[in-house]
Amino acid sequence: MPAPHDFADLPDIREQTDNAPAQTVFLMTEAIAGHRSTPMRWNSFDVLVMVIRHINGHLNQPDCVAGTNDEEDSKKALVKQEKTNPILRLAWSRFEVNYQSQMAQDIARQAIKTMLWPSIPLPQFMELLESNVMLETLFGRESFLLFHPIVLSQRLESPKNGSWLPEGKDFPLIESAKQSLVRWDCEKGSLADCIESRFGMFENGERCYWYRCDKPIIMRVHFTVRPDMFKDQDAHNARHRYDVLQCLVIDGSEWVADQKTGTIKSVEKETTYLLSMVVRLADDRYDQRVLFRRYNLSGDMIEEPENFEHREKDWRLHDNSGDYVLFYARCSDNAIPRYPGPRFPEVPSEVHIEAHRRYCQSMFERWNAAASNM
Repeated sequence: MPAPHDFADLPDIREQTDNAPAQTVFLMTEAIAGHRSTPMRWNSFDVLVMVIRHINGHLNQPDCVAGTNDEEDSKKALVKQEKTNPILRLAWSRFEVNYQSQMAQDIARQAIKTMLWPSIPLPQFMELLESNVMLETLFGRESFLLFHPIVLSQRLESPKNGSWLPEGKDFPLIESAKQSLVRWDCEKGSLADCIESRFGMFENGERCYWYRCDKPIIMRVHFTVRPDMFKDQDAHNARHRYDVLQCLVIDGSEWVADQKTGTIKSVEKETTYLLSMVVRLADDRYDQRVLFRRYNLSGDMIEEPENFEHREKDWRLHDNSGDYVLFYARCSDNAIPRYPGPRFPEVPSEVHIEAHRRYCQSMFERWNAAASNM
């Protein structure tokens, strides 16, 4: 296997500043440039880089990055993962708007392709997103695992508030990462219903098994809409409009051991997620291009450059056909937009976009100046 790319001409944001808000500004305001000669060939790859880049904005803390509370272990694990999967390192790069940076990005793309997929064409977006190298690194981190790693079980005749024992075998990491992708077609209930149906108590043979949600920091959902799904178009749209999908609340109830009696009791908890990014998979409507939109945790859409090839304004989640990947970020209650709907639209007005663009530009200039003086 070829040696990992050294990224000498693509500075690491983390080496330029250790200030988490400053890192987030660079991640949110700088976008990967289109390949100079064959941009469509790299379309899916570039969107994946932007997905990782957006996710990194939510994972600035070391204990989130590598799934450990020990900062040194976290850094070592991260370095190891980035050597195995250099796309992760590319996503932490400064993407400056100049010829030298664009050329360095082209060279890095090809080096990564040669290392990870030397003898096959570059995979499409879903194949890239759910590839083994992604499942073993980024999506194998505890921050992304949907299922709690410990499965509990008891004999069928045992009382549910009695003794539960952990299963003796570990759930394989790559399988757990693979199962963490939620697949939803909105035909059998809401997205929350779909997610919650995967947890709880299930009988198999002589035992009852208890699967618990691990409340990942980032949740990914593969969402498909087909024209033939619903006879009632209103019911169809009600499940996948942006204002419905923008905020996701799932039942995070837990069964915990009572400290005094040792019996199991239920503790009701809700976990709130906000829609942070939408990727629209390639189809004929947009010349087989993969597109995306990003949102911050205030509900505002993050504006991309005008000439950005992954940017189109006229598609909506409530369209009657399309294939999407939704990325949800777990948040606290005080981060939830208090005024959903018109104030936080799926695609804002030009006035809103211009105001947000000016704000992002001012923040970028501020932090760029601070980084230059370090």
